[in-house]
Amino acid sequence: MKLERIEIKAAAQWESFTGYRGEITFDGPLGKVQIQVGDELSRRILKECAGELVAASQQVAHELTASIIEQVATPAIEAPTE
Repeated sequence: MKLERIEIKAAAQWESFTGYRGEITFDGPLGKVQIQVGDELSRRILKECAGELVAASQQVAHELTASIIEQVATPAIEAPTE
């Protein structure tokens, strides 16, 4: 079986559950299997992803900062001297 999809979402204010819930879908030779996951397992999955999420956020921030610094460091066009 191969993992097809993981979806985890937080409860909206109007929903009857609190915390997180999700669905994991696997696809195999006999068809698809869907597993409903509750708050506890959803939080464990999110905790495993947290390190990569922080690293990706830091990389994006670094690249944005580098881009801004490059733009600011571009020398201004000076008026010709006579």
